[in-house]
Amino acid sequence: MATKLLIVIDPKRNDQPALDRALEIARLIDISLHIVVFSNKNVEDELTLSVDPALTQGFEKDHDRIRQVWLDQLAAPIREEGLKVTTEVRLFKRLYESIIQVALEEDVAMVYKPIRHHNVLQRALFNSTDWNLIRLCPLPLLLVSDSRPVKGRDIIAAVDLSSEDDDHGELNRLLLSQAVMISRLIQSQVKIVNASTPGSGELNSSVESKVQQGIDDAYRDKALALADQFKLPSAQVIIKEGSAEKVVNELAESSNAAVIILGTVARSGLAGLFIGNTAERVLEDSKSDVLVVKQADFTSPIQIDPLTEQA
Repeated sequence: MATKLLIVIDPKRNDQPALDRALEIARLIDISLHIVVFSNKNVEDELTLSVDPALTQGFEKDHDRIRQVWLDQLAAPIREEGLKVTTEVRLFKRLYESIIQVALEEDVAMVYKPIRHHNVLQRALFNSTDWNLIRLCPLPLLLVSDSRPVKGRDIIAAVDLSSEDDDHGELNRLLLSQAVMISRLIQSQVKIVNASTPGSGELNSSVESKVQQGIDDAYRDKALALADQFKLPSAQVIIKEGSAEKVVNELAESSNAAVIILGTVARSGLAGLFIGNTAERVLEDSKSDVLVVKQADFTSPIQIDPLTEQA
């Protein structure tokens, strides 16, 4: 069983929310941290901690060795706490690929990374690292919003009750099991949330209202059955009309939720997202952490670099 977390560090940030979140967990359970700075070779970062010149004497132009010194400085107080920490500076061409490769090499239980928000134009022009990780990372991925403590704050389990197939049923159960496990750690409650798509307006209002009520009732019955499996009270089941990203983010914000849990049913990383573009829209507008999980048999097209494996 994996007993390590991978934490992605942004050397340009003054705060390190992914590290802060991982430390919250490491202080509660016996788990080690692998802290990594990903580096473009020979590109100098404006590091947010000053580096002692005595520690870099003789390799002032070796930016990656300087990053390693900087990273070890960051890790020093964590080691003084008695927590288990390893550090690494890793070169990359495509950041998301390198993150996944390190996660597989280190056999981690989960990847922690700060959320990077983009404006509308940026979203239209390219797929971000976070979006590629959502599609391709085979391990649970926690995209961390900020450094606020999570203890006692709600967990939003965003289930999909619109499909009858086994994959979606399995995924919903996986989401709930993750949510319940985390809630016990941080002493919080789980809210099961399903967004119900409003009617099209093509029928007369009375008929459409009855159809919509029937759909909502069916969703509620499914959600209550899920809640019962995990011994969650019916008051924590929420069925609400609207787009998934709006319903989920508005509820998370109004309840000051710690984390939103989403999932995919893709059998490979190339296609078949359960939530499709909804994940990206939830992520870009979220003020909570976002945890993305996949089924155990998910196979990512990105594997361990054979050159690294032989080294």
